[in-house]
Amino acid sequence: MRLFRIYFLLVLFIGSTFLLSGKPPSKYGDVSKEMLKMKKYPKDSSAKAVVIFDYGRFDADQFTFQRHLRVKIFHKDAYHRATRTIRAKSKFRVKGCTYNLDDGKIKSHKLKNKHMYTVNVTNGQNEMRVALPNVKEGSIFELQYVLKMQIPRKWQFQRQIFVMRSELIFPQNEIGNNSTCNNIDQKL
Repeated sequence: MRLFRIYFLLVLFIGSTFLLSGKPPSKYGDVSKEMLKMKKYPKDSSAKAVVIFDYGRFDADQFTFQRHLRVKIFHKDAYHRATRTIRAKSKFRVKGCTYNLDDGKIKSHKLKNKHMYTVNVTNGQNEMRVALPNVKEGSIFELQYVLKMQIPRKWQFQRQIFVMRSELIFPQNEIGNNSTCNNIDQKL
């Protein structure tokens, strides 16, 4: 009977891993009041910010890479985390938003062209610099973009701040199955 329980739990764990991997952790714009009300990260009350999730997916058919990042700011010393640099070989779509709780209501501040500029770093390589608007203590910001004809140069599963969820997905191809790399709740 004990062996059956262990086998059952193992199957349940492996099955849930396959079911949960590959799906974005949240839709763009789906920010909860509970997350905005959070004043401290429960696992580290001194945290200045926390990555709620960082999700990346490569689409081999379209040869595109999609990234969706969401971060919670607890302290003004972490405001710099709302300034991001994206390297790309060609033009790409980007959208971003900062969410704040004002008088119990969620207010969103969308990323506009005036918050972004592009710099030609080298021949054929550009950097888009993005400064998300209206970031303050308690804000949540998110950034989503799609790169064409490009695979990310690097991916950080762990950072100097806590990462609640990080996932990078490369879909099935002729060589092998889905490759999903993830980590949940890690800190350097």
